[in-house]
Order: sequence, then structure tokens, then C-alpha cells
Amino acid sequence: MIKEIRWQKIQKILTTDGKVDVSELSEMFAVSEMTIRRDLTAMGQKGLIERTHGGAVLAREHNLLQAPILMRITEHLEEKQSIARAAAQLIKHGEKIYIAAGTTAYWVARAIANRTGLTVLTNSLPVANLLALSKDMEVIIVGGFLHRNEYSMVGHFAVDMVKDLRLDKVITGTGGIHPDYGLTNEYPQEMMMDRSYFNISDNIIVVADHTKIGRVTTCRTADVSKIRTLVTSRLASVEIVNWIRQRGVEVILV
Repeated sequence: MIKEIRWQKIQKILTTDGKVDVSELSEMFAVSEMTIRRDLTAMGQKGLIERTHGGAVLAREHNLLQAPILMRITEHLEEKQSIARAAAQLIKHGEKIYIAAGTTAYWVARAIANRTGLTVLTNSLPVANLLALSKDMEVIIVGGFLHRNEYSMVGHFAVDMVKDLRLDKVITGTGGIHPDYGLTNEYPQEMMMDRSYFNISDNIIVVADHTKIGRVTTCRTADVSKIRTLVTSRLASVEIVNWIRQRGVEVILV
């Protein structure tokens, strides 16, 4: 079993049982206890878990991630964290920003969690839970109907709350981005919410791992020309990245 799959299974166990034990994991995965300890140490360093004597518990800021979003939090982890660090460099002191729901956007929030002087608006409960620990950051939580798959707030209450705002930047992930079909989302429940925050800033930053580049999913939320910057990785299709650039979008590759 490859490391990434073990990590996903370990987190799944944590959401059910609340803790894991080194010896039990060693037996379950048929690997040495030293291998499990290395896994848990690495996961702890990345903020996915908290190490305990003989095992681990779920990291405090992940306590809300009892949803399918948790199953994706470690997918393409190194890539998403690199993308997040690059996107975080675009955020300046004193800015008012929106961070949407999604795993890559979550890692952006984690990358700025120690910043000061920012105001962050979000409809993501995991992002709000994480940034609640940041004492020198103003955090505004969008209210609405709970979309449990993503632990995000959606619906007309959420849309009404943000529609009259003007922010410096919007940071959002996407289900897919294509030069012709635009940005798409897998969840119809989130379509109106996604569309609403494309109107609250002139600086839309999309963060997406390489699997989203060229992908088209269920619901179209915006034309590619609506975004200013796409931050993705060098694993993305060169041809499609160039097509997106031809639509006037700045593309940052990490």
C-alpha cells in the first residue's frame, strides 16, 4: 500500500474512532511500527493530525471535517500545499479577502493562518474553524444552509450576505477549468454561491491541482475570462494552460 493511501485510511479511521494506535495500524496495514511512526510524524508536520504517545488524534482544526471533503484533504497533498503557498504570496497585509470552500482553498487558509491584519470572509466551516485560532485576523462567516459534502454554507441566505460586498481578492477552487467551457462545479447546490462571489471582486484567484485543468463537470459557474489568476502546478497540461493564458488569464505554475 502506498503512503498516500495509508494516510487517507488513517484519517478515515480518525474521523470514526477519534484516535489511532501505532501497533494496531502496523497490524492493519502489514507494515512495521517504524513505518507507521514515520507516517504519523509526517502527517503531524503537515498539520493533518496531532501526535500522541503511541498514536495520534485528529488535528484540532480538522474536527469539523466529517464529510467527503476529508477524503480529499490529502489527495495530491504536496501539490496542493505548493499551490497554496504560491497563492498566499499574492495576499497582502490589510486586505479583505474571500476564501471559498474546497480542499486547495483550505490549504491557502492554512498558509496564511499566522498572518496579521487580514479580514477573511468564508462560507467554509473548516476554513472558519482553522482561522478561528488566528487572534490577529478578522474572520467573517457566511451563514446559510449547510452543504454537508463540503461543510460549506450555501443557499439564498449565503448569496444575499455577500452580494453587496466589494473585496480585494477572492480565493476559490474549482471542480474543473476549461478554456472553452469555463469554470465548473460538481455540486448544483453550490452553483449560485460560486456565481455570487465572482461579482464581489475584480481579483479572482483560482487555485487548482493539475487534475482540474481541462476538466468539465456538472454546473458552469463562470467564464474563464472572469478570473485574473490561476495557480496550478507544472503537472497540468501545457496545451490547456496556454489556451487559458490566451483568454487573458495570468497562470502561475509551481
